[in-house]
Order: sequence, then C-alpha cells, then structure tokens
Amino acid sequence: MKTAMQRAIGSFRLPLEFALTCTAFFSPALAQSPEPLAIPVSQAGWFTFSGDTRALLAFNTELDGHTADAVADTGVTFTSIDRAFAVRFWPDTITPPSVAMSASGGTAAAALGPVVDIALPTRPTVRRRAIVTDHTGISSAAGHPVNVLLGMDVIGQGSLELDLANKRWRFGDTGMSWLGFATVPIRYSAGRYLNYVEIDVEGRPLHLAVDTGYDGGLMLTTQAAVGTGLLRRGRITTIAIQGLGGLAVTQMLIPSNLRIGKFTLSDLEVQIDDGGGLPTKWRLDGLVGLNFLRRFHIALDYPAGTMAYTPTDLPVPKAIRSTIGVQALPDGDGLAIVHVMANSPAARAGWTAGGRICAVDGIAIDNSPQHTGPNPWNVAPAGTRVSFRFCDGSTKVLTARNFY
Repeated sequence: MKTAMQRAIGSFRLPLEFALTCTAFFSPALAQSPEPLAIPVSQAGWFTFSGDTRALLAFNTELDGHTADAVADTGVTFTSIDRAFAVRFWPDTITPPSVAMSASGGTAAAALGPVVDIALPTRPTVRRRAIVTDHTGISSAAGHPVNVLLGMDVIGQGSLELDLANKRWRFGDTGMSWLGFATVPIRYSAGRYLNYVEIDVEGRPLHLAVDTGYDGGLMLTTQAAVGTGLLRRGRITTIAIQGLGGLAVTQMLIPSNLRIGKFTLSDLEVQIDDGGGLPTKWRLDGLVGLNFLRRFHIALDYPAGTMAYTPTDLPVPKAIRSTIGVQALPDGDGLAIVHVMANSPAARAGWTAGGRICAVDGIAIDNSPQHTGPNPWNVAPAGTRVSFRFCDGSTKVLTARNFY
C-alpha cells in the first residue's frame, strides 16, 4: 500500500504508499500527531470524508462478518490482511511467512491467508483468498489501523469513481457513459499484474500506474524525469518513505507548473525513483497518486478498460512546504527524527536521523489523539527562528528558509 494515508508535522505532508504485487510497498508520511480517522459514510453509494482531501480511500468493510478498517488501493494486486487481525479471527488458517516480497526499503514477509467473504457497498460479496502481511508500520504512519488493504483482485471487478475535490468516492458499476469526460484506455500488463494508463507529461507519453494508495502527486523514474526535463524545473530536496521493508529516501521537487495532456497543473510534488521504488520494480515510467487524482473527477472502469476524467472546478490548494526540513514520527512523549531533508536548514545545521525532540519553542510535544492541529513550526515563514529542545536536554535553534 502506498498510500495517501497521512499524518502531519506542521501541516507538511509526506506521501504514504502501500503496495503489494509481486511487490509489497508502503510509503509513509511526515508525522507529528495523527489526524482523526474519518471513516466515510456511504451516501447513495458514495463514501464521504472530512478534513484532508488527500486522505486515503479508507472505509469500513466486513470480512466473514468481522468489521475491518480497510483501504482501497489500486497499487495492491492481492488483498492483504494484517497478521494480528488475521490471527485474531482465522488462527487456524494462517501459514508461516513463506515469501520474501520485494518492498520499498527492502523485503517484506508474506504468507497465504484465509479465504474470506468481502462485503462491499453497491457490489456483490466477493470471496477471495487473501495474503497476510504485517501492517504495523503502515498503521503507525497512517495514524489508525489498517486491517485490510483491498487490492485489484477485488477492486478490478468493477469501477472506482473518485471525486476527491468534493471529498467523496465510491465503488461503481462497469459500462457507464461519461458524457463530457475525456477518456484514455487502461492497459493491463500481463505477467506483472498491473494496470496502467498512457499520459502525456510535458509532451512525452509515459506509462503510469494509477495508485490510490499513494497520497503524493507524481512519482517518476529518473529516466522519465530526465526525458520530461523536470529535473531542471525546480530546486531538489529529499523525502523519506516508510516501506513495508524499511525506510527509503527519494528526491523531490515541486515545479511551478506541469503540463499533463492538455491540462496545466500547479504545485504538484514530483518524486524521483532512482531505481528502488515502485515504478522501477513495475517497469513503468511512474505512477500518479491522490494529490494528482484530486484535481480531476475520475472514473476507473477496469472491466471496460477505460479511465474517464474531467478537471474539477474547485480551486486547488497550494502545496504546503516544509521550511525546516525535519521528518519525524511520534515516539512516546517526543518526536523521533526519521529523515532530514536535503538542503534544508536542519541539514545545513548538521542534523541527522535518530534524534528525539521533546519541545518546540518551549511547548512540549503533544502526541495525544486529541491533538489534531497543525504544528506550524515545520512550515514557519522564512526567517522565523525556531527553538528545539531535544530529549537529551540539548537545545538547538534553526531559522526557517524556503529551500525547495
């Protein structure tokens, strides 16, 4: 799962990513305190959500009658159940991990799981054999449980309609007519269990997976980024991704504008896969995530092999950028630094991963579930001095700066 589940540090977002094909992958978010899980409520088939429009496609489903927190992820081939959840309800069907699946940051252990009935709104119950993996890391980075990653073995039986700018999405029927929408074919890569579309990026046709488990914008291979000229279009930094196999770091930039087909998008983050990420593993040019998809009303009709799309009329918020350059996750009564972004004030001051922050500007870190507000210190206006007290008692001061 790649996933657009997010947690935030100072409102600065990191793409989450979960995926399980012959590859298992999850990529995390920059996090301070978790956002409350807003499980969508079905309204005439729609799941609606509040808050962040880049939230993952999280919903409640039932597996053999057991309620589960699920995420619909088109980057996952085979539906995956969290090991702890599977052991709780199907203890006699779980085999020991027998497959080392390729994953972001390394490998992830997977096992054959139970055959379950999966109940979805507006669709008949589907019976599938799931695989079992450890979702602890992705649940932690998401800020709430991820019992099930619903994969393409289920999603691909119908359509998936995304109207994320209006904070809604749904499972739909196949064969519907989309008047006024542009269409492109959804292609299937036999043997790789992948669906992808061909989209022009800066005038260059690219094969891109549509990945609803990735809450970023656009991820390209280095070759595709060079070919489109994007590496010359902005200042480059780095960003950490927490995969099922560990932590991975990619380059990132935000061009002022980006031509996608006949449309021009602004403030869309672009991550560069240098060879160890999903695009390379999938032998594609890249993938698009939820921050790309929310700029359109999109219908992915997999049985019909068609993606229909039209731009949203709603304004797109400007990208939120860190001015400090610290990625951290809640750790007890502090924040554990997991990555320091290249060329940032923290990097220039020699900060490295591994430190723990206990207070910022004299205010203790609050990791309680009730603390959902942004932490403005990570996106402070350029020139702002921010004081950090580390849990070892030392104090360090950084001056916020626009560095990408």
